[in-house]
Amino acid sequence: MKLNRERVISNLNEMDEAAGQLMKIKDIPKEDFISSMEYRYIAYAGFIILTEAIIDICYHISAKRLRKVPSAYAECFELLKENGILDPLVADKLGDMVGFRNLLIHRYKKIDFSKVYDYISEDMWVVDKFKERVGTIIEAE
Repeated sequence: MKLNRERVISNLNEMDEAAGQLMKIKDIPKEDFISSMEYRYIAYAGFIILTEAIIDICYHISAKRLRKVPSAYAECFELLKENGILDPLVADKLGDMVGFRNLLIHRYKKIDFSKVYDYISEDMWVVDKFKERVGTIIEAE
């Protein structure tokens, strides 16, 4: 089945907006980030918006291409990895990010914002790889 191109592009645009906000934080010293409620809220919301868009794309590809609906978010990336749709390293890292997103949503008062900063400063490359792969899939249709 074909992907809903408009849906995927809308999610890619949301990813770009959220990643743009997160990248502003990347240049801020870690100590300044951790001590600033404003930066923490930007990171919190941006990370959730970013991962929600990634999850939606993953589920959409899984449903349309594999005709499977994963029972858990991280399982979605495993399915795409097992079926050669995503690079194993990218799939594993996205699964980790989604697990961290779950922690953000359910345990806000206990969040280690140094880990949020680390994701932003060290792991955003995986978002670019995911977007590249999704772009390739869309163009192939």
